[in-house]
Formats: sequence, C-alpha cells, structure tokens
Amino acid sequence: MSTLLDVTHNLKSEKIKERQEGLASIRSVFGSDEVVTNFHMRSKEGNPWLPIFQALFHAIAREKEACAKKATTTKSAASAANAHRRLADTASVVRWLTERTVHLMNRKVVTALFKHLTQTLVHCGEILAPVALDYIKALKCIVGYSSHLEHAPEDIWLRIVTMGFNIVLGDPIEAELDNEEDMVKGDDDSGIDDINNANDTDDLDLSAAASTNKKRRRVDTQPTPGPSKPLHRDKAQRSNRVSVSLEQVEFASVISILLRSSTAPILDKAPAILRRLERFLQLYPTDSSMLQDYLITLSSTLENLSLNKKSDVESFARATWNGLVGLWGTKDKRMKEGLIVVLRILFPFITSTDESNRNHKRSDFDPAEGIGRLWKTLSGEADSRRGVDSLSLDALRLELLSPYEESRSDSNEGTFVANTFRSGWNFDSGQALSWAVLELQADCAAKVNMQIRM
Repeated sequence: MSTLLDVTHNLKSEKIKERQEGLASIRSVFGSDEVVTNFHMRSKEGNPWLPIFQALFHAIAREKEACAKKATTTKSAASAANAHRRLADTASVVRWLTERTVHLMNRKVVTALFKHLTQTLVHCGEILAPVALDYIKALKCIVGYSSHLEHAPEDIWLRIVTMGFNIVLGDPIEAELDNEEDMVKGDDDSGIDDINNANDTDDLDLSAAASTNKKRRRVDTQPTPGPSKPLHRDKAQRSNRVSVSLEQVEFASVISILLRSSTAPILDKAPAILRRLERFLQLYPTDSSMLQDYLITLSSTLENLSLNKKSDVESFARATWNGLVGLWGTKDKRMKEGLIVVLRILFPFITSTDESNRNHKRSDFDPAEGIGRLWKTLSGEADSRRGVDSLSLDALRLELLSPYEESRSDSNEGTFVANTFRSGWNFDSGQALSWAVLELQADCAAKVNMQIRM
C-alpha cells in the first residue's frame, strides 16, 4: 500500500480484511514523528488530515453495522464478538491518530472530530462501550490543546460538559444541563455528518458480545472497555475509596479542562453547574480517584463565579461546606492543597451576613457550627501522623512590615507576608500549605471572637 488514496479506499471498504489493512497502514506510516511532520508540510491541501479521519469515520460506521447483526447461533455470536473487537480497535486508531496530529489540525478537522466523537459516544441513550474510553481520551487530547479549546463553538462546549457530568454522576446520558429531569429529544440539528447518523437506530447487542468475549478480554492488545453503567450506591456500600469506571475518571478530567477555560460560557450555566458539583459530593462523599480533578474544577469555577454569581455561590457554599470539610481526611497532600484553596474561597460566603441573599440562605446550615467543624478538623493536623507539616522557622525570614507596606490597603492580603515575618529561601509548596492552613484557622478564630463580642 503506497498511497494515501489506497489507505482511505481500504478504510471505506466493505471487506473486513481490507479495512484491517487500512488500520495497520495508518499505524505503520504515521508511527514516526518525522513522517507526520513531513506529510503535513508537503501536502498540497490546506490540511491533509481531514480525508484520513473521514475514512476512519466510515470504518467506524461499517463496524457498527457488523455489531448490529443479531447473534442467533454460536458462530454468529463469535462473529459479533469479533465485530465489537474491531470496532474497539478502530476507535483506538482514531484516538491514536488524534494524539499524533492534534498540534497540526486546523479548525475544520477539529470541528469534524468534535462532532464525530460526541455523537458516536452515545448510542440508544447509552454510551457505546467499545469506543467510549478511547473517544473520551481523544476529546481530552483535543480540549487539552489550548488553541482548539479557545475556538470551540459554545454548543460543542456545552454538549461535552453536559455529557461529562451525566457520565460522572450516573445520570441519563442525554439529560440536559439546565434540567436534570428532562431528556434531550432528538439531535437532528447537531450538524453531524450523515455517515454518523446512518446507524443510530441499529440495536447493538453489547452485552452479548461482552459475555461471549469474556475469556479473551485479558489478552486483547487493544483496550476494549466493558459496558459502563450508572453508579447507584447506598450508604452501606460506601467505603473510603469509591469504585468508579475508567470513563468517569477520564471525563472528570475533561470537565476540569473545559471549566478552566477563559472562554468558557460558564456564567450562563452557573446554577446548573454548581448543582452538579454539589451532587458530586453527595455521590462521592469520601476519597475517590476523581477527587483531584473535582477540586481543580471546583476552585476554577468558584473563582469565575464568586464575583458575578454571589448568591448562587453562597447557596452552594452552605450546601457543601460540611462535605468539603469532611474530605480533609484524605491522605494525599496534593488534594489537601486543592481543598484548602476551595475552603478559603468559600469561607467568606458561609460567614456572610448580607441580608440581600436571604432567599438563597439554607435554613438548615449553622455558620457557627460550620466554622467550629473546620477549626476542629484543622486543629487535628498537628496530632496526625499524615497531617500537614508544621511551619518551619528555617523556611521563614524575620522582617518587620515596612511603613510603605503598612500603608497599603491590601497589606494584610500579601502572599506569605505577616507583620513580623514572611516566606524565606527554604519556603516550598509544603510550607505554603502549612501557611494557608494557619491563615484559615486564624480566620476561624477571628469569626468566633467576633461572635463572642456580639
């Protein structure tokens, strides 16, 4: 196989053998960074990658058709299992080529990929298991490239965020972000290519293929994730580390990237996003593999909304305060760094006395009790073997606040600067965390002292 035309022709072929040859050629030819760069630079077209991805989309469609055939005999069941494996292998190549060429794509290629990935992920109201993990990773790769994320259309951003929250929270895959109870009815105006729409009514028997191929799954060289189902747990089933699917873990990371974007239309969806972040704590009240991404998502979201959506943030703070303080028991200090940032952002909101937000205040939340809970939790760090390190004198510089610094209105908000000491040469991230913990404890003490005087 010597030309790109041959490769794309084979990928679109009705014959399984030729499609497999096309996939093998893609991996073989573009396995070298030098070849990828030279192919891109020497192409006479504006961007040569679109025809290749479109051919891969055709191959995905052909494998979906094969998966849709009912398994009535042992032979047909084996054939269906092979079709699911080929579908997973083809999805793996789509992800692989996306990762290899993401820095070379133009907007037309990125738009085509966004549309294909988001629609193919969903089939008959569920995520399509053979492609799910690879396609979520492909989405993560694209949105992780800043220029592609900045130019992503608002409807694509909203679709990915909504899908991500639905998968992470175990909601119906097509539930709308604004109304969790409603279902999206149809997607005829999504602008997806006809080739992606052709097989949406097919009934893919994923469970049959999964059971037939159960013994073979461990030796497959390409990842073929099993069906992912919403997690429904009662309190008796909860443990210190909640079991989640790989798709949920990956989409939690995608959400954190999307909500950190400076171009994200987050203000328009603030109440819905905060509600989903609140529900996360209800579903995962203890340490989970998604907690790090959740804290990153939460801190960036709160920073964006704390000024313009004060009442919504205050309601969120009072609803989640006890749950967030309860997460402090995590053993990972990196997570404590993210958690202390969130608690410092929310602290002014739980102690707010602004009566203009009376309708948003939760009557079942006692600010004094919330402050006391935080004080007790942070005070226990000194006695904990896995607690935050003490603030070391070797990491500090003893220095009085200068008259100029004292005259500044924001002198009390300087970064790691106090009246008689400040950060020194040995001040590292661990010492920064210790400083932040002590400052938050000092805020607790100040609020308690103020209430006593009143």
